[in-house]
Amino acid sequence: MYPRYINEPLSEYATVALSTYLKFPEDQPITALDFRCHDGRFLYNLTKRHQGETYLFGVDENSFYVQTAREKYKYHKVFQASYKAEGKMSKEAFSLVVVHPIIEYALLDELFSVVDPFVEPNFEEEERQRLLAQQAMDNQIDFGEEGLSEEAIQKRNEEFEKKLQKAVKERRIAFRRALREQERRMMSLRYDYFLLTRATERLMPNGILVMITPKELIDQAITTRLVNYYEDIRIYRLDDDEYEHYRKCIILARKKAKKTEEDKSKAILLAETKLTPYKEIPVLEIQSEPLYTVPSQSIEAIDVFRIGPVTASEALTMLKRSSLIENYQNTYTQTLTQEDPVTPTPLHKGHIMLLLTSGLLNGYIGKGPDQHLVKGTALKMTKQTIEEDEQGIQTLKEREYYHISVKYLDRNGVFHQLM
Repeated sequence: MYPRYINEPLSEYATVALSTYLKFPEDQPITALDFRCHDGRFLYNLTKRHQGETYLFGVDENSFYVQTAREKYKYHKVFQASYKAEGKMSKEAFSLVVVHPIIEYALLDELFSVVDPFVEPNFEEEERQRLLAQQAMDNQIDFGEEGLSEEAIQKRNEEFEKKLQKAVKERRIAFRRALREQERRMMSLRYDYFLLTRATERLMPNGILVMITPKELIDQAITTRLVNYYEDIRIYRLDDDEYEHYRKCIILARKKAKKTEEDKSKAILLAETKLTPYKEIPVLEIQSEPLYTVPSQSIEAIDVFRIGPVTASEALTMLKRSSLIENYQNTYTQTLTQEDPVTPTPLHKGHIMLLLTSGLLNGYIGKGPDQHLVKGTALKMTKQTIEEDEQGIQTLKEREYYHISVKYLDRNGVFHQLM
């Protein structure tokens, strides 16, 4: 069945079950980050049992979801951007980080159309049937054991088993090579490792990682980073009804106080989850006692949090709260706020005439009995000239220019021409 909900947030039941794995500090603040928060409901419900200040941070590309997270679920900060966009965030500042990368459609086809993850190859059974059929056709085996000693029968069975194990080994090697080739093809379509790296840098020591991803993507690259940076790593899957539609596993882990270089065998063993039949992976269930303690973290630890460019709606919101424009007007728009404006450099006669013509001097010059009314006009005019080249050919050229006329009316009612 095609995983139609693979990029959707976990269901409310799964979120509630997941929250029972977490123990929150009483009456102490925590900080939580979801790199793809959708409408904000998942992280809100995941931390709802916390009795104390909860500062939620999120990122999503959908403007409506961002607005919902900000207004309905009271996110402290949420930005409209892709989690792949550049950003600046305080390091080791979050108590809890959620990693839930988008699975691209091309990657979906590679994972669930080319390969059926529900059917795990049984190489031993397949090769046993193939070898038995081959020996029967070649008449190399007598299915009756009459006339054979026990020693001969035992020797024949041992040879068959050796041949079988060799064939199974070759099949498994070829299968692993095909998987590695598939991983190389999918590398350019995946962002889970990038997002895990980004989350690890922002998660505080002893902070809790919640990574939601298909088991088919839990490869050695992911598990190597997990075992080097995290401890108490557990992998669960959704229950049978939800797994068919989501195909998701949940990785829970606690960040180490310091990175360690673990034995590669631990990463290889953990990466076997990819080839494990999903029925054998533990199911995410409601816990009577939490397994992970979320550490306390104050909001002051987050000096900066910004992902993606500033959107138009964010700019308008910030302008409403900012005094930037008002300060700029008070500082530089002198003709609007000052009775005696001062120019940066001395004005020439032409500058003054242009100001009078445009009306920026409010049409009045002088004070008291010497004040008079000034009116300026700018008329667009043309001037024709005739130019003659070396060959005696004459060309009529027309040039446009503005004729400025400035007049003023004195206190006696007499008009005067300034220009």
